[in-house]
Amino acid sequence: MLVYFLYLTICELKHSPRRETIFPVFNVLMIFVGIAADYFAARQQVVSYLTITIASGSLFYYIWLHLRFVREHERALMAEQRIQIMMTQIQPHFLYNTLSTIQVLCRIDPKKAFDTTEKFGMYLRQNIDSLSQPDLIPIQKELEHTKIYADIEMIRFHNVRVGYDINDDSFSVPALTVQPIV
Repeated sequence: MLVYFLYLTICELKHSPRRETIFPVFNVLMIFVGIAADYFAARQQVVSYLTITIASGSLFYYIWLHLRFVREHERALMAEQRIQIMMTQIQPHFLYNTLSTIQVLCRIDPKKAFDTTEKFGMYLRQNIDSLSQPDLIPIQKELEHTKIYADIEMIRFHNVRVGYDINDDSFSVPALTVQPIV
C-alpha cells in the first residue's frame, strides 16, 4: 500500500510544484525507516519507531493538505478578482453608449457601423480572454486593448483625440490595468 501511495505521489509530481510533493514522499520514506528501525531493533526499544513515524507523518501530511488548500483558495480568489476587474472594465454605460453609437452609425454610415461593431467585438473578446491570464501580459497587448477602447470612444466624441508616446515597451503589466487610466 505504501509503495502504491509513493507511486501515486510521484505521478502527481507532474501536476504540482516539487516543493509541495516532498511532504508525502518524505512521509512514505519515514514510515519505511520506522519499519526498518523496528525490525532491526527487535525487542530492545520501549517505544515503537513506527508509531513515532506515523504520528509525525500525520503532521507532515496535514501540512501538505493545508498547503494544497491554501493554493486552491488563492486560485479561487484570483479568479474572482479577475471577474470583478472585468465587470468594472465593461461598465454598463459604455456598453449602452457603444450600442447606441452603432445604432446611429447604421443609419448614417453603415461601413463605419460595421467597423465599430468589429472593434467592439474585439474589445469584448479581449476582456473575456483577460480572465484566463493568471500572469502579467506584455504592455503591447494591453495597449492594443486600450487602443480599441479609445477608438470606440473617439467615434462617440469627435473632439477627443488620444496620442501615444511610448518610449519603452519591454515590460509586462497585469491585464486590464491601462484602460481605466484612459
